[in-house]
Amino acid sequence: MADRSRQRTVIELEQNFREPKASPGRPSFFHPGLANALGSSTNGTPCMRFAKSALITFLARGLALLIGVATSIITARALGPEGRGVLALLLFFQGLTVTFGMMGMNGSITYFIARDPERASAVVQNAFSLAVAGGVIVAGLLWIAAAAAPTVVLGGIDIRYLEIFLLSVPFTFLVNYLQTVFIARQRFVEFNVLDIAVRFLQMSAFAVVLIGLGGGTFAAVRVVTGVAAVAGVLYLVRVNRLQPFRPGFDVGLFKEMFSYGGRVWASSVLMYVAVRVHLLLINTMLGESPAGVYSVAMQMVDVVSIIPLTFGVILFPKVSAGEDPSGTLMMRVLRSTVVIMIVFCGLIAALSEQIVLVLFGPDFHEAAIVLQILMPGVVALSVASILNNHLAGRGLPMVVVLAPLAALLAMVPALWLTLPRFGLAASAVVASTGYLLIADILIVYVRRQLNATWSSLIVLHRTDLRF
Repeated sequence: MADRSRQRTVIELEQNFREPKASPGRPSFFHPGLANALGSSTNGTPCMRFAKSALITFLARGLALLIGVATSIITARALGPEGRGVLALLLFFQGLTVTFGMMGMNGSITYFIARDPERASAVVQNAFSLAVAGGVIVAGLLWIAAAAAPTVVLGGIDIRYLEIFLLSVPFTFLVNYLQTVFIARQRFVEFNVLDIAVRFLQMSAFAVVLIGLGGGTFAAVRVVTGVAAVAGVLYLVRVNRLQPFRPGFDVGLFKEMFSYGGRVWASSVLMYVAVRVHLLLINTMLGESPAGVYSVAMQMVDVVSIIPLTFGVILFPKVSAGEDPSGTLMMRVLRSTVVIMIVFCGLIAALSEQIVLVLFGPDFHEAAIVLQILMPGVVALSVASILNNHLAGRGLPMVVVLAPLAALLAMVPALWLTLPRFGLAASAVVASTGYLLIADILIVYVRRQLNATWSSLIVLHRTDLRF
């Protein structure tokens, strides 16, 4: 009976979410037939459906890649290494405050909507309330920390930059919470259209303000804040059309979401810090200019990482909804990801000097060797991304917390010892090694969980080429 009930739930989920529905008297933001044809069809095998969603999202990520590179070029050339270093540190704080303050609710929203769509409105209601309250509280705490210990938190950066930036935090929270509603509903067309629109708006604003009007670092920070505000309002309007809700708070549901989200939060915080801690230490120990150079290499890492992130975003709601009980789909996705990332990272490493020189200029030449050293670690991070999403859909065991914690405990002392003497190259070596450690721990766990062989996880099979 439980299996039949579970099957009916999955079927109803697919039927309910097959086409977008507009509220009475309000037009749909996207044409229903287009959304159904591009991203919501349930025809074909699970691998075909996954490939279809992945293609849509990957094309959108490719466009996002171009926008991201263009944005990075604009800010790097307009602001120089020092200004770019300031902006990079503030964006680090943006990611850090969202990761800390969201308490893992982004993953919890996806998980609970996918598993129990009847409670979707209550989940969104809680998401809105938590985004507003959490954003204000976290922004206030960061300001207090910076005011109390400016050298430790900001290095030599003027606190006025931070004060302007902190206005964006509640809106950034809102965007990150509400994006997950589209993921949970497997509405990847709308998810990608909104994301691209916001990215394009930011790139255009940087171009106008920094190049057209000759603005400096303060103007760049104001752009970040203004675009975040526009994005927050845009997502709020669209989500309310997709899943109408009223402001309020369901305490009982929150307890369930927090229990799951707490593990998501711990994992996300540790993973984010493990991936980005070297940038903060470089700024503290070596200064703003080296941090700006290193941030260019990390920008390229972010670009390449779009591939596994795309696959992971699609995999998570499918596993949460019970569509991959044996792990067959995950293993096929993982094998394909490993091959694709080895090829892409190899090309990036081989062409790193030309990429950095052409896109960012000679002032950032040292970023090329950093990029080369980071590439093996990026392949490892792509493996970790797929496995984390698989495990998140299966209730999120503690290994997703322990893996980045182990890496962080090894990386921080190594960075303190090597950075002053060996510089940016040492940071890249330590970072890449830490990323490999995270992937190794997760692979060993999943291999035991699924009773899988190493080849079934990471070696491409002939059948993987057929859909």
